[in-house]
Amino acid sequence: MTEIVNKPIGYRIEYRPGRYCFYDLSGFLLETQRDGGRIHSLHKTPVPGCPAEPVVYRGSYWTATENRHANSRMDPFAEPCYLGPELHDPEDAR
Repeated sequence: MTEIVNKPIGYRIEYRPGRYCFYDLSGFLLETQRDGGRIHSLHKTPVPGCPAEPVVYRGSYWTATENRHANSRMDPFAEPCYLGPELHDPEDAR
């Protein structure tokens, strides 16, 4: 039986509590300050053990879930992104 792997499609970095930046894979690699924030992966489908609700929508631009309804006409083909496991916590690095 083939196992389907839910590979990341992007990343969310929380530099300050409640303040998020979203990156696609190439943008994340270019971000020089990424080790200074809490990092979570973003996926096309929910990841077991993580929240099942989308945290952001990715289309022409990133749209927070709470703003999706207002922006749905401007970016109708935006896809939901689901939060994956935490990959880096700057508090652990100290």
